[in-house]
Formats: sequence, C-alpha cells, structure tokens
Amino acid sequence: MPQDIYSSLNPAQLEAVRHEGGPLMVIAGPGTGKTRVLTSRIAYLITVRRIHPEKILAITFTNQAAAEILRRISKFSCSPHPDSAPLDMKTQPLAEGHLHDKGAVRQHHHNAPTVATFHGWALSYLKSLPDVHIRAPIDQEDAMEIVREACHHHGFPLGKARRYQQAISRAKQQFPATMEGEEEEARAVFAYYQDYLERFKLWDFDDLILEALRMLKDDENAKMFRRKYPFILIDEFQDVSPAQYQLTRAMASNHSEIMVIGDPNQAIYGFRMASPRFLKAFAQDFPDTRRIYLNVSYRCPQIFLDAASAVLEPKGGHLSASTDTGAKVQTICFKDPVGEARWIASTIERLAGGMSFDSINDGTAQGTEFRSLSDLAVLFRAKRLGEEIARALDRRGIPFQEASRPDPLSREDLRMLWRIYEILGNRAVEHHLARLPGDPATWKTRIEKVSREYKGADRSEVLERLLAFLEIDPGDPTIQGILDKIAEGPEDLPLSLICQKEADLLMTKIEAVSLLSLHASKGLEFPIVFIAGCEDGIIPWHGSDLEEERRLFYVGITRASERLFITYAQKRTIFGKPVRAKRSRFIDEIPADRLETIKTRPRPRRRRPRQKSLF
Repeated sequence: MPQDIYSSLNPAQLEAVRHEGGPLMVIAGPGTGKTRVLTSRIAYLITVRRIHPEKILAITFTNQAAAEILRRISKFSCSPHPDSAPLDMKTQPLAEGHLHDKGAVRQHHHNAPTVATFHGWALSYLKSLPDVHIRAPIDQEDAMEIVREACHHHGFPLGKARRYQQAISRAKQQFPATMEGEEEEARAVFAYYQDYLERFKLWDFDDLILEALRMLKDDENAKMFRRKYPFILIDEFQDVSPAQYQLTRAMASNHSEIMVIGDPNQAIYGFRMASPRFLKAFAQDFPDTRRIYLNVSYRCPQIFLDAASAVLEPKGGHLSASTDTGAKVQTICFKDPVGEARWIASTIERLAGGMSFDSINDGTAQGTEFRSLSDLAVLFRAKRLGEEIARALDRRGIPFQEASRPDPLSREDLRMLWRIYEILGNRAVEHHLARLPGDPATWKTRIEKVSREYKGADRSEVLERLLAFLEIDPGDPTIQGILDKIAEGPEDLPLSLICQKEADLLMTKIEAVSLLSLHASKGLEFPIVFIAGCEDGIIPWHGSDLEEERRLFYVGITRASERLFITYAQKRTIFGKPVRAKRSRFIDEIPADRLETIKTRPRPRRRRPRQKSLF
C-alpha cells in the first residue's frame, strides 16, 4: 500500500478517499482538506484500484485550482495503471492558427487525469466531437458590449443593459434557452445578441455549457462519454449553476462513481444563479448517494470558526479546529476611509518590517514579526472600496496585486492584447478587428506583419513579443499571472477562459499584498487577513440576499489562519454621496469574548521645523 496517499488523512477524509461504488457527496467546511481528499482519491483510484488515469475527469471552478490539483497529484509516488506510461503532468504547446507550423494538433496531458474547469472541459469536449463547428469564446465584457449595442440599436436606455444581460444569462440556464416570461424589450435584446453571436461565430460562457449539454442529451454521445470517464469528481459543487447541474446529471448515470465536494455555507454566487440547493438535488437525483462530512479545520483557529459560525448557523455540522490557539478577531473603527486605508497600509508595513524611509521616521517599522507580503490579504465587498487602500499602499511603496474585477480582461491594455492574440490565432477575426481602437484596416495590416514575424513561435513567446509590441510592462503582476497560467496549461485553452475568474491570475508566491473582493477570495487562504469597509449597506450589501451576504462574510472570516482584522468607518462616500455609516450588524452577532477592539491613535501632525533666527 502506498502510505503517502493515506498519510495525514483523518478518518472522514480516509473514508472519502477509499469510497467504492456509486455516487458520493463530501460536505467540506473551510480548511477541512477537500483538495487533499480530491487529489488523494485520484491517486488512490490510479494506484490501488488500478484505474487508467485517462478514465478520470475532475472539474474545478478556477484554472488555478485545476493547476494545483495536477501539481499535487504529480507529487504522489504513484505507480500508474500497468498498461500506461508514467504519469506526465506537463503540458505541450498548442499548434493552432497562424502561431505554429504543424496544424491544429492538440496534445493533452499524457496518461494523466483530465482536470479542468466546467467551461474549459466543455470546450475541449466539443472540439473532440467530429460534427461540432467550433466557435470562439468571448468573455463577459464582450457579452456586455454586445448587449449595449443591442440597446443602442433598439433605442433602449443603456442603463438597462446590465439587467438585460442578466436576463439573457437566466435564459441560458435552461435547455433549450428561452426568454419566456421576460419583458418584450429583453426579448428584443436577446434576439439581437444571439444574431450577433451567430453572425460572427461566437460562443459566450453560457453557450459552452449548453452546447456540451446538447451533445450529451444524445443517448449515444452520453454512453460514449460515460465509457470514457467512468470516474468523475466535481469540486465546489455549491457553486454550480442550473445549466451546470443539468450537465452533471447528463455526465453520469445513477450508479456512476461520481464524487461531488461542496459546502452549502460557502455558496456565494447567487448572482451567477448558483445555489446550494443543487447539493440537495444531487442527493435526490442520485438516490444511492453516500454522504461524508469533513468537520475538522486545519486552517482557522477555533476563535475564528466560532466568529464565523455566529454570523451563519452552519449547515452540515459544527466545525472544530485542529488547534485551539489563535488571537481574537480585532475590530477597528475609523473616522473615514482615508484613515482606514492609512492604518491598514501602516500595519502591513509594520508586519513586513518597514519598507520605506518614512516608516522608520514615523515609527511604523518597529515590529518584530516580519511577515512576507504574500502572507497578507485585504478583502472588501466591492472594487471601489479597495481603491483608497491601493492608493495608501502605493504611497508607502508596498507592492500589491489585485483580483477585484468580475472580468479580469476588462483592463483596456489587456483587451487589446487578447484581441490581437485571438486574431493571430485566426479566431473571430472580424469581431476582434472591429473592437480594436482606431481603423480596422490599419490594424489588419499591422497584425499581418506581426503574424509573419511570429510564425512558428509558441504562445508564451507570442504573448511576450506582443507585450513589447503594445508597450505593456511585462513586470505587471497581472501580466505575470497570465504568462504563468499559460505556461502551466491546459495547452489549448483560449485566453478568455484562462482569464475567466478573478482569482485565476493571482500569483501565490509573489512578494506582494493581495487586494481581493470577498468573492475572489474564496478558495484562498492567508495567515493575516484584513476585511475592510464592514458597514451596514456594504456588508451586508444594500438590497442583496441577506443569507448569501452572511455566507459571504463567513467566507471572508475563514480565509485567515492566524490574525484577522475587521475595519469600518463612521462615514463613507457611496455612489457619489457621503453617508453616515454604522458598523455591520454581522460584527454585532459575533460573541464579545471572540472580539478585541483596537483603539487607534490620531496620526501626529508633522510640524515643519522653524528656521532659526540669525540673531
């Protein structure tokens, strides 16, 4: 028996890893080792049950998680199936479009399990089918642009574009997609939107799921798929959308060895139509499902778990910490967001040992902890709340990386990079040319010249040359994140899918503070966490589902493993209006013996030295 598969597994984890026969549901709280269970189970299937690696499909919700799973599997000292070559987790460059000389040959991981996101797997599956005409995937930002164009075409207010886009996404959560029940204007926008996608041969993210589902609705395709992948593992199952749940049902029979891992307490993507109800639905639709609960957290001290549980009565059992040690949750009140941001920046500077001459002069460099900047994260409910903190860090020369945009490619320079890269790959050329700033004909001439120069280069090299061509700083953390994700594969994934989620481009080892939206923080952990802007109307967000807001705060608290700071201000400007604020009701629900209030001292004013008199 390969002991390294079982090492450090507790009884519940071991039970999940060694499960045989029929569906399995694992309810895994924060820090309870779900990634360890998933990777150990894959290793167990390969080494103990002698399952061929290529018969295993694992679905994750971020490319970063997929890469981490492959990294962990590669570290197991596994002897694979006797008929297969040694496990090879490395990816090969893609030959496609104008970038290579060898045609459209796509080489996947050799003798390794398939590990991908839902959307990445769906595109790969569609490419494997001979009778499917592949289209180019666009990102959320492009989808929104097309909806705005539809509004302009019909003379509808542009302010309604977001609502119409949400209506379109709701329609595409059903198979087949339907706008029945939506208002007439929304149906008109949908018709324009779908016509545009058809004309330029494009798919949005929802289309990828629907197209894969359409193919699996065919009995013969479903049988072939289930023969190819008799072992399926799906992570973060509380985050599946209605269409993704339907796809899950189509992938497996009632008796398949399918394992889903999730936590109803961390379901925070209701705006994407995800819901924890699909965990219940799974148990009903797969009646032989076995349930296993992971309730020991190896990340958070008990104080943090108690604080989180007080805000949200956990479903699935009480969480216990593997250690009882830990500092109390520290709360700090500020006069305004400027003071809050300055304090966070100076505290980070102290924890990092002081990073500027000013820190020595004003006394903030006197700490002895000296943490790596990668150990620290600042979380907030919405991107605009992180802007003041980013400015405060920048003034002190503290490096940081951000993941607070729902669409990571929404930056103007990154959109240009993406569009030219797609054009070089001969994907949706006319669509992307029309959206580059300036004259499309001029861009076409320039890009044709670039194409001749880069012919035969692999995609990492192409992107590096494009950075120079567009005069984009290659040292930018987001750019580094893109290049890293491309290097670690999968090799035929378009940039729109590589950069699909906020957290996908984070560099976990970079010496920089992470500034994250609460949504982007899920799945991550840091020794030291600041949750900023904890005021009513922000946390919980005004008008949002209160129970989901509780789960979101629960996620934020449970990102921390050593120290947790919760900050709030007495006044703040929201949507351009200054408002008097009061601290979040969620803070008041945390037991007093789990909290410690920090009193901040006013920042001393620096007096300019008086010039001495000559007399």
